[in-house]
Amino acid sequence: MKYALLFLLLNAYSISSLYAQSEFLDSTFGTNGVVLANHERVGAEFVQTLQVQADGKIILYGLDLDSGGLRVVLGRYHNNGVPDLTFGSEGFVQTFFSRKHTGDYSSQYELGDMVLLDSGKILVAGYSGDDKQLFLARYSSNGQLDDTFGSDGITYPFDELQLRPSDIAVQKDGSVIVCGVSKDGVIADGFLARFKPDGTPDSSFGRDGIVLSASVSQECSLYGFISLALDSEGRILVNGFDDYNAAVDSYKLVVAAFDSSGNIDTSFGVNGCSLKLVTTLRSISVGDILLSGNYIVMTVGSEQEYATVRLTQGGERDQTFGINGYQVWRDRVITLPRINAGPDGSLFLSGSIVGDGGSYDFFLGRYLADGSIDSQFGRNGEIVIDVNKSENRDFPLGVVSQLDGKIIQFGTSYRSVKGDLTLVRYNAQELVSSVEGETELFGTIETSVVGNSIDLSFTSTTRTTVDLRLYTLDGRELEQFTYPDILPGRQSLQIDLPEELPNGLYLLALSVGREKVEGVKVRVER
Repeated sequence: MKYALLFLLLNAYSISSLYAQSEFLDSTFGTNGVVLANHERVGAEFVQTLQVQADGKIILYGLDLDSGGLRVVLGRYHNNGVPDLTFGSEGFVQTFFSRKHTGDYSSQYELGDMVLLDSGKILVAGYSGDDKQLFLARYSSNGQLDDTFGSDGITYPFDELQLRPSDIAVQKDGSVIVCGVSKDGVIADGFLARFKPDGTPDSSFGRDGIVLSASVSQECSLYGFISLALDSEGRILVNGFDDYNAAVDSYKLVVAAFDSSGNIDTSFGVNGCSLKLVTTLRSISVGDILLSGNYIVMTVGSEQEYATVRLTQGGERDQTFGINGYQVWRDRVITLPRINAGPDGSLFLSGSIVGDGGSYDFFLGRYLADGSIDSQFGRNGEIVIDVNKSENRDFPLGVVSQLDGKIIQFGTSYRSVKGDLTLVRYNAQELVSSVEGETELFGTIETSVVGNSIDLSFTSTTRTTVDLRLYTLDGRELEQFTYPDILPGRQSLQIDLPEELPNGLYLLALSVGREKVEGVKVRVER
C-alpha cells in the first residue's frame, strides 16, 4: 500500500455538513469498531500495509520515523481486534534498520512494503536510511526473524546502489518483485528488481537482477515506480510519474508494462507505456495500481483534487468507466485516495476528507463496476468517521475489503505530535455471497478439497465461458482459471491449489463474463 503527502495536508479545502456515521462500524471489532494502538507502546505511529490471513487474523506493517531512526513494526490481531499475544512480544515485533534518522523520508518511496507469503511467513522490503541500502527481511509466522533467510533474517542485496522500494509482490514461482526509485544524487529513475525466494538477486532478470526504466524505454523513463501488480499473464504492471515540469506546470502520469523477465511489453499502450495524463497537480499522490477483473485501476490525487482511472488490459482508457475512463467523487475534496477492488468489479475508495473547522476524518465510498456511486452503501454511497474526536487529524492510508462484508481502513490518528496506529472496521453486504442451494447461473455448486486440489461441480445452462477465481478473505486474488467452452449440463472440474497455501477459509468465485458473480467458501485443511 502506498501513500504520499501524509504530513503535507494543511492547505486542503474544507467542506460542510460532515457527520460521524458510527452505525456502520463493526461493534465486534476493537472498541465500537475502532482499534487505536498507542505509538509509545507498539513502537509505530501509522500502518503502511495490512493483510488478512487465511485464519482471519490481521497482519499489519507499521513504521516510526524519529530521531532514533527507521523502526519497522509488525503486528498481528485476532479477528475481533485484540492483539495476538502469540506473535512477537504482546502481539508486536520491532526491528531497527537505521539507528540514524537522516530526515530523508519525505515520500512513500523510502517506506517500503510488506507481503504475506503462502507459507505464512512475512516478507518486508525497505530502505535503511543512513546506510542508503535496500533491505529485505523475512519473519516467521510467529513474528521472529527467519534465520534461514539472509543473515539472521535480513539481507542487503545491492551494496553499491541506492534503491528505495515502494512496493513488493511475489510471482507464482516464488520469485520476489520489488519496485521503487533508484536515486543517485539528484538523478532519479524507476526500478524493478527480482529476487530468488532466498533473497538473492535473480541475475536472469534485467541486468544482474535490476531493470531501470530509463535503460529500457525512453517512453517509460519515470521519476520512480510507485506501485506494482502482477496479472494472470505474468506481466508486471507499474505506475508512476515523471519529474515536475516547471515550464508547463505539470506532471505526466504513466502506467508501464513489463514481461515476467523484465522486458518492456511493447504491445501495451504505446511502446509499453499508457495513460500519460498531464496534470497540474502540484503536490501529487499516486496510489495503488491494482487489477479488477479484466481492468487496471489506479488513483491519483493532490490536496485539491483526485481521480480514479481505469484502463483495459491493453493500456487504453476504459470508456465504459465514469467519463472517458476517469471518475471523481461528487464535489468532495479527498486526499490520500486509495482503492481496493471486490470480485464483483466494485471499488472501495478510501481517503481523508476535510470538514468544518479543518478536521481530517476517515472517508469511505463505493463505486459500482461501471464507475457509478453505489447509493446503497453507507449514506448515499459514503461513510465518514471521526476516529479521534479529541483531535482533528485522522489519516487513512489504505483499505481492505473482506469477502464477508467486513471492510478495514487503516492508517493513523493523532492525539499529539505522534500518531497512533489506527484500524477501523465497517459492516457491509458481502461482496460475493457464499451460495447454498440453487444458484441462478450454476445450479448447485459443490466443492471438496482433496490434497492440493479442489474438486468442483456445477450446472451450466448454456454453452459458455466460465471464469474461476480463488480469493483470500481480504479479497486478494490468488489464482485465475478460464474455461472457454463449457457445455450445457452438469460439469466437474479439478482446480490445483498453490502448493504452500496455508490452511484456512477461501472463496472460489464463478462468473460468466463477470456480469454475475457467484461463489462458494472453501476450507483448506490438509
